[in-house]
Amino acid sequence: MTKNKLIVLGIGLILIIILSALLIVLQPETDQNTQQTNSEPETANEENSSANENTADTSDNFNMPDEDGVVGEDSGVNENDKPDDEQLKEYAHRALDNVDLPEDTDSISEELLRAHAELYSIYTQMAELESDDIDGSQESAERIMRERYSWYEFSSEEYGFTYNEDDFLTVAETEGYIEDASKRAAVLFEVLANENDDYYTGQLVYQYLQPYIWHEIADEAIAYYDPASENEQEREEAAERMFAQDVLEYIGDEYPEYLEGESSQ
Repeated sequence: MTKNKLIVLGIGLILIIILSALLIVLQPETDQNTQQTNSEPETANEENSSANENTADTSDNFNMPDEDGVVGEDSGVNENDKPDDEQLKEYAHRALDNVDLPEDTDSISEELLRAHAELYSIYTQMAELESDDIDGSQESAERIMRERYSWYEFSSEEYGFTYNEDDFLTVAETEGYIEDASKRAAVLFEVLANENDDYYTGQLVYQYLQPYIWHEIADEAIAYYDPASENEQEREEAAERMFAQDVLEYIGDEYPEYLEGESSQ
């Protein structure tokens, strides 16, 4: 009997040892599974958070203004905040009241470009600020006039360019200068055309003298500068940049006070 008890106790002890060993082996796996189970919601939350961040970043990039400042229809920008056509016409008439425009548009002159530069500067300030504040418009007009008139002088001296009003108006029409005008410029054109044909033509000259000059001298200028490119468009763009740089140097030689004034600002 005593021997049987010892055998039973021995077997029980062996079973206890085996069960204890199994518990020790299985416990880390159970803990690992528990940790994985608990971490899954966190991973899911991180993925959802990342997705939300990506969505936010993407939405911020939608409907960004293009080069002309036009904003997409879903941007949240209220188009009513911008001056409408009637408001722009009112600003155009107010600007006209502040400038004496010459009626001679048969030739290019500093007076013509200065007056129309000042008109457009005042008109633009009024439209952007929605006020009659025109401080700085004369200084701005003087700088713009000097640049554009220098294009005319330099092209006349170096390329024999001559201005012809009828030819200019034809090029402005056929090359799409007027058709591609911004809304703001188009409204001003309309107001000026209703006031006086010479006012309208003068503003066109101010706006499009430089592209017209380049249209007339491009072939000769490209041949002169001979940019190192086989692409026709790239060659023309490079030549125009070189021409503009030469005009800038011309201004520095002929009107150094202009560049000195620019560098001091």
